[in-house]
Amino acid sequence: MSKLPRIKIQGSGLIGTSCALALKQRGYEVAIFDENPAAQVLASDLINSQTPSEDFRYELVLIAVPVSQTLSVLKAEYSLNPNSIFLDVGSTKNELQVEVDALSGIKAQFLGTHPIAGREVSGALGARADLFDGRAWIITPTPQTLPLAISMATEIIEACGATVYSMSPSEHDELLAQISHLPQLVSSMLAGELLTLSEAKLSLAGQGLRDTTRLADSSAAIWLDILDSNRELIISKLESFTSRITQLRDALVARNSNQIAALFKDGNSGRSRISGKHGTRPRSYSYLSVVIPDKPGQLGALFLECATAEVNVEDLALEHSPGQFTGLITLALSESDAIKLEKHLRANNWKVHKT
Repeated sequence: MSKLPRIKIQGSGLIGTSCALALKQRGYEVAIFDENPAAQVLASDLINSQTPSEDFRYELVLIAVPVSQTLSVLKAEYSLNPNSIFLDVGSTKNELQVEVDALSGIKAQFLGTHPIAGREVSGALGARADLFDGRAWIITPTPQTLPLAISMATEIIEACGATVYSMSPSEHDELLAQISHLPQLVSSMLAGELLTLSEAKLSLAGQGLRDTTRLADSSAAIWLDILDSNRELIISKLESFTSRITQLRDALVARNSNQIAALFKDGNSGRSRISGKHGTRPRSYSYLSVVIPDKPGQLGALFLECATAEVNVEDLALEHSPGQFTGLITLALSESDAIKLEKHLRANNWKVHKT
């Protein structure tokens, strides 16, 4: 588009404020609002923006509020900006779309969207301008959606550094029930099981437990809306997962090692299909584990070695046990970069192990 649209963001949480930061960096005129005055002031300060007068008009309105509030905010914003394009960024789509389709004046100007990005911390204080860099951002157009809505959404999504993926609202909700909502519930339930352990015993937990319970830090207040609006599909995924857990339990009772191995193999196969980075095809990496002393500056020194060797680290995992004098960092690299880095590190007296 030749002229950058003026954008109003309604909702100053993590996603709304991160959008504002990213778009401001790229030259967009952005104003952010929130029903909580203190939250609005904080977000406006973060993006260095003054609140315009009430009669100011916007070409695009981005609604970044909890799912249960989206429809009421959309109606209110339509009354203020009847010629605008409206986007939401909620985690579920189908239920909202059905409600929007019943509103003849709005439905063509509305486009559901969902950035596949987030953090365990919520609110404006957790916002980052680079939150969406390299991430997938789903749009869910319907036959009624204006082409202008799709083009404007594509423009700002790409301006935020994300990649656009398009699917129907129902496809979106079924997919997210599997890849987002179920993992959140499994992580939270697993973490709940830890309440029976003492702090002394939990101090012995390794990185695997931290990884599998990372999502358990998420806010129940946010997730209650998501779970309710996608409850039928989530229940279906829970039933499928419960069936798999039951198969494992029965195999353990029967000491059926073949069945247990088959379930592990399914897990191996499923894990291998997950992309190394959001929005990219699954890739095969080589892994190097590097032993590092537990003292200041060692991580920085290792990353400096990676830069000196001119290799790109695709992913990493860090493991360190209490009282241990060393830590173990595992680096994921392309095969050629792994060969190059291993040679470089060994030449500079680092303790390197192929994994």
